Amino acid sequence: LDPVTWRVLSSTDPAGLTVSASTGPTLRSTTDKAGRVTTYGYDDLGQVTSVSGPVEPGAEGLRSATQRDTTRTAGGDDKPLAGLRAVVFAQPNFLGGSRSQYLPADPDRGSLSASWSGRPATFSGQAAGVWNPDDSDDAAGHADGWRFLLTASGGSDAELVVGGNLCAENVPCTVSGLPTGPKAVRVQLRRAGTSGWFQVTAAPVGRPLVVLPSTEVGPGYGLTTVAGSNDDLPGAPAAGAQTLYKYADPASSIPSSTVTPGGLATALAHEAGATGNNDWGRLTSTTTPGGRVSATAYWDDNVDATLPAPCGGGTQRQSGQVRSVTLVDGRVVQSWFDLRGQERATVITGDGLSQTYCTSYFADGAVATTGVFDTAGDLIESSATTRVSPLTTSLLVTHGPAAPVNPGTSVTTTSTVDLRGRDVSSTDAAGSTTTVEYDVLGNVTSRTTTPPAGSGSPALVVASTYRAEDGRLATVSVNGVIAATVLYDPTSGRVSRITYPNGIRTGYSWQPNGPLGSVAVVTGIADLGTVTERRTVSAFGRVESSVARTSGMLAFSEQRGYQYDAAGRLASAVISTTNGSAPAAASFAYGYGAQNAGCPTGYAGAGKDGLRTSGRVNGTAYVVCHDSLGRLSSTTSPLVTGGGDPASATHDGLGRLLTLGGARPLSLTWGVGGSVAVIDESDAGGGHSVTTTLDEYGGEILDQTVLSDAGTDTVRLSGPFRLRLTSGEVTGTASLQYGLPGGATVTLTTGSEATLSLPGVDGSALVTLPVPSLGAGTSATASIAGRFGPYGEPLADIPTDTGSALPAYTWKASARQQTMAGTSSITLLPARAYAPLVGEFLSPDPVPDAASNLYAYTDGDPVNQSDPTGGSSDDSSLTIVTGVLSAAGLFGSMWGGYAIGRYKELARFAGWGASVAGALMAGVNASLAAKSQNADNGATVAIGLAAAAGSGVASYGSYRFGVNRGRVVRNARAAQLGRDRQAQNSLKQQTKVQKFTRRGLEATERVKTEGYMGAVTNDRNVKAMVQSKYEPNVVIREEPLSTRYSSGIDGSRRGSGSVSDDLDNLSMMQGGSFVGSE
Repeated sequence: LDPVTWRVLSSTDPAGLTVSASTGPTLRSTTDKAGRVTTYGYDDLGQVTSVSGPVEPGAEGLRSATQRDTTRTAGGDDKPLAGLRAVVFAQPNFLGGSRSQYLPADPDRGSLSASWSGRPATFSGQAAGVWNPDDSDDAAGHADGWRFLLTASGGSDAELVVGGNLCAENVPCTVSGLPTGPKAVRVQLRRAGTSGWFQVTAAPVGRPLVVLPSTEVGPGYGLTTVAGSNDDLPGAPAAGAQTLYKYADPASSIPSSTVTPGGLATALAHEAGATGNNDWGRLTSTTTPGGRVSATAYWDDNVDATLPAPCGGGTQRQSGQVRSVTLVDGRVVQSWFDLRGQERATVITGDGLSQTYCTSYFADGAVATTGVFDTAGDLIESSATTRVSPLTTSLLVTHGPAAPVNPGTSVTTTSTVDLRGRDVSSTDAAGSTTTVEYDVLGNVTSRTTTPPAGSGSPALVVASTYRAEDGRLATVSVNGVIAATVLYDPTSGRVSRITYPNGIRTGYSWQPNGPLGSVAVVTGIADLGTVTERRTVSAFGRVESSVARTSGMLAFSEQRGYQYDAAGRLASAVISTTNGSAPAAASFAYGYGAQNAGCPTGYAGAGKDGLRTSGRVNGTAYVVCHDSLGRLSSTTSPLVTGGGDPASATHDGLGRLLTLGGARPLSLTWGVGGSVAVIDESDAGGGHSVTTTLDEYGGEILDQTVLSDAGTDTVRLSGPFRLRLTSGEVTGTASLQYGLPGGATVTLTTGSEATLSLPGVDGSALVTLPVPSLGAGTSATASIAGRFGPYGEPLADIPTDTGSALPAYTWKASARQQTMAGTSSITLLPARAYAPLVGEFLSPDPVPDAASNLYAYTDGDPVNQSDPTGGSSDDSSLTIVTGVLSAAGLFGSMWGGYAIGRYKELARFAGWGASVAGALMAGVNASLAAKSQNADNGATVAIGLAAAAGSGVASYGSYRFGVNRGRVVRNARAAQLGRDRQAQNSLKQQTKVQKFTRRGLEATERVKTEGYMGAVTNDRNVKAMVQSKYEPNVVIREEPLSTRYSSGIDGSRRGSGSVSDDLDNLSMMQGGSFVGSE
């Protein structure tokens, strides 16, 4: 500690790794455990204006710069915002109701002035600003004193306050002892008429009084107006890419428009900033760069409303929450709440079709029942929770008569927790039971899953050990066999190597600026040798190229090169392959220009809204058309058409894809929200059909059936077990599938050797290897995994006669994204399904207003970003690594089908209504800069290593965390924007942490993620950075991750809530499993 300020200067963890800070009046730099340095620059007000790093000394890393309180002229120049921040009172002498207001300077009277007209008679006000004289005058005034003269229109009863001195109106005033640098000034009008003015002239003593130049006095809001970085995009300014923020009402601190790289402009409209009377300054509409508009309406502050009939009818008092949202695709979302602000009902309507969501609650606020109804009011699915005991609950999920698969059936699950709220036992819908044990520190030491009777399989016992010095994961064993050993770099704390059975080991290296740089798999197989994938990134962190190769006799190699457009979207990818299953050369180009004039329907601005409008596949050009609602209407992509006629698409009223033509026409049947029930594809003539049926309960797949030319295959998904059925009864086990550290997947098919699939740096499967130590049987074959294009386009042909219903994890394997059978390669994500051949989701985003469009995968950059859930994103260099965090989460994505049930419930219910306001309004700045919550694909690799690495990746997280701003941080602004009554009542006391995208990265928030800056107080009257204290508990304190994340599966149990906890929880997605979301 600094002995004077008590600021934390360094902290050494139990493993001997040190985090340090260099300080003066402000924080100068930080050094993380890996030795990477982050430096900070400030303006005269102590606000962060530049951040460099974290990066190893001598290397180039991310640089960001922020301008505050500026305006951009028509000529493109930035000049200081001239004017004052004011509080205006309804009555004289600062009495009556008040509201904040920005007072622009009167250009004829200098920067410390204002004029007004059309005001109510006899109001009063206080106008404050920051005065920063030029250096010459400042030095003279400091030495000799300052003279001031305040003049005002008659009857204003004005006063000037500067340096604690009060100067009366029309009386020259001399003030001595003012320091150099910025100074606070305030003009008080005790009584003012309907029109008037005031002016302050000033000069050092001995010089004539003059009006103050426009560059010397500003309001001091600290509003971010330009956020730039060293992202070297085509057409970007010499200083790098920039995001611009404009404020129609600077006093509100809410942007009225943003312009992101590529000139993509988004406009926002809000209510007036008055308090009460249904006027809270809330978001009312958003206009996308392509011209689409979403609008939000709110319940009155105190009104009774009738719930929809399926939800029981009756009246419920509403208190200013979101009433309806009209989305950019024309759908309308209506919401009702109870007195606690909990969402009781949501109705989503579009083109004559609707789904109604109903929720009831226990007295303590926990969800008791849910129900989803179709347009006719028929039940699709319901759930009911029974509290068997204080520690045990059961959940009954029932398919109603309108369910698309197996109507009238139901399943029950049970769960028991201990007195600390940790899961200790559970029974899933298939009958598998799981018990969990912990050590005294809260680490999961074992997890035992016993399959149901008839499976013929023994229990799966997974045990974990942890390092004594710091509690990080050391080993994972499966049924007594050591399955993974995690080793750490002693100088950085980052994961350096993971060893697996049969001599297999994976090594990791890291870029100087943080991202995962390479993955090297020592296979022990002569044909493969060591399989390495390495990528190069820019100083900013954008992936430029990658190389994969083997050192064995196979001599496989693959090179990839990437280029981006002015908006940071992927423009082209060139792939060359030697001795692989993919063609020797493949190329992809993606365009976002004006929609082709030949498109029968649509809107010209589709490309501006992130919807692909054109492209090339291996030199063949194609066109993509979208209708006026942003839905795919047709494409000529050869990946879909096979070179034939254009493929047309149809959707239902809720925006879900029903059919897509082409060489193999596709049709889909839907259940609740974005849950796909049936996927059917075949040749144009109906041959070689592949039909997949998903029997889903509460968002989790229970039974998965594939019907193809090879026959019918059904498996029941029960934790790690894939069970065989006869007449609906379990009669055997088809396979066992679970995850290991490093994003690895173990598959043990009955009668065959176990195989281990390991991902490369982008999270896709890189190599599959036999591991007989984890399961003996018929010999398995080692191979390079199937390769894919940037959006998941298969590079090799896919057979149509596959008959297996077993889940397949290939593209984005570390994130456990299941690729469905058939050539369409549809990928199941927790919230919705994705079609790699067109680069779009098959249903709208479950998070309203999450992006300018509701369908595109990522923000047009699948190389640096990924969307592992369909409703959120992760930095894609971090999911492999998360697999080492703790044993608890290693299998989350494979336990119980796939571990997304609760996430889907969130998407269906909480994702609307109460959280609609948060999603629509909170974090507006961030979401506009992001357009969707996207992240670097390498993150999915690195996160699996991150938890074990502690702050090694936490620091990397603070570098990359700015990417994940689009949806993640909306809650930060929900209260300020009046999301509900409690937020409204505490509006002026809200503290927010705004997080910007990497493209619009705000340097101040970079400092916050490092944990050294105090809170940003967002009062309606004053917005200023608090730089007076440090927050040692934010980043310096390093607890074992297991103590902050006790079960590893329940994402609701977080740590202390500090910024470093947030980063560590981001890093907790073990091996890509959706641990934090389940």
